[in-house]
Amino acid sequence: MNQTTEEPQPESPSQEDSAGQPDATVDGEQPAASKDPPAARQPFYRRCPVSSGFSLLLLAAYALSSYPVGFQGITEQAARWGALIPEAVHQGEWWRIYTAALLHANPSHLLANLFGILVFGNMLEPSIGSLRLFALYLVSETAGLLLTLAMMPVVSIGASSIDYGLIGTYIGLILLLRYGQNRPVFWQELRGALFFMLLFIVSNSLELERINLWGHLGGFLGGIVFALILWLDRNRARH
Repeated sequence: MNQTTEEPQPESPSQEDSAGQPDATVDGEQPAASKDPPAARQPFYRRCPVSSGFSLLLLAAYALSSYPVGFQGITEQAARWGALIPEAVHQGEWWRIYTAALLHANPSHLLANLFGILVFGNMLEPSIGSLRLFALYLVSETAGLLLTLAMMPVVSIGASSIDYGLIGTYIGLILLLRYGQNRPVFWQELRGALFFMLLFIVSNSLELERINLWGHLGGFLGGIVFALILWLDRNRARH
C-alpha cells in the first residue's frame, strides 16, 4: 500500500505465451527460434529480471531504512530523506515521488507490496518485456503520487501505486486483446486477474485507516493508460 504517515518533525496480449499471459509485443510477430529454454522453464530471475531486481531493491531499502530500529519500522531519518512530503516536493524535491516507493512502514507493508510486484510482474514481464515493465513502474508511480499531491497532500510511502499500475495494465490488456476474440479465454483470464487483485487488496488493507487510496487509484489509472498505449503501438506496428 501507499501508506500515509504523520509528517516527521525536524528534530527527533492477442496470443498467449507459454505461461498463459496475454502477448503484448508490439511487432505482432513470433520470436525467432532459439536455443534458450521456454520462458516458463527459466528461473524467475531470468524470466522477470526487473521484477526480481526491484523486489531485492525493496528488501535492501527496508533493511537500511529500518536500521537500527530492528526491522520493526522505518526510522524518522529515512522518512525525512525519502518519503513523499508535499511541502518538500513543492520546494523542488521532486525525487521524493520515486524514493517514496522504496520505503515501507513495517514488514507487513513491505510483504504486501512484494506480493503484488512478484505476482503481477510474473504475469506481465515475460509478455511485454523488461524495458516496458520498468517504464510502467515509472508511469504508475508518477500517476499515483501526483494524484496524491493533488487530492490528499499527506506524507506517504510505499510501492503500491506500482502494484496497482501492474494490475491496471494486466486487466487492460485482457480487455483489449481478448474481449471479442475468444470469450472463454477472456473470462478465464479476467477471473484469474480479479482473484489475484482481490488477494492483493485484502493483504494491502491491514491498516485501512492509513491507506493512500488516491495513490492506488492513480497507479491503477496509469496502468490502464499504459495498456492502451501498448495496444495502440501493437496495432500500429501490424499495419
